[in-house]
Amino acid sequence: MTTAQQATTSPSTSTSMPPPTSRLLLLQRIDRTWQDRFPAPAEAKAFLVGDPDTRTRTRNLFDLLRFWSDSRFEAAVSGEAARNLADASFYLAWMYLKMGRKWEAGNVTLNGCFLRQCFVSVV
Repeated sequence: MTTAQQATTSPSTSTSMPPPTSRLLLLQRIDRTWQDRFPAPAEAKAFLVGDPDTRTRTRNLFDLLRFWSDSRFEAAVSGEAARNLADASFYLAWMYLKMGRKWEAGNVTLNGCFLRQCFVSVV
């Protein structure tokens, strides 16, 4: 089988949903990442991915700046903490994409980019 044939038959290029056990494992990994890596995990999760019924728009940089500028998150958006949160955001995006949840993946990817910029320079 050629590389091109492998790429077209690879499960990673499939748009189908993962099996239920894999889906459950992905959800557990997502929940654990929110709990272990984010300050105020319930609030951060609600802000970034929210309730599926209340999705009116995708987050933008101004929303992220306003959210992360809260004094409670001052330590989380500077130095190594910001880089760690950015990495966690990119990991979450990957997990959401594996589940086919593009809206959530887009929001946490933008969040990761914003936090990576916080690591590089003061925003």
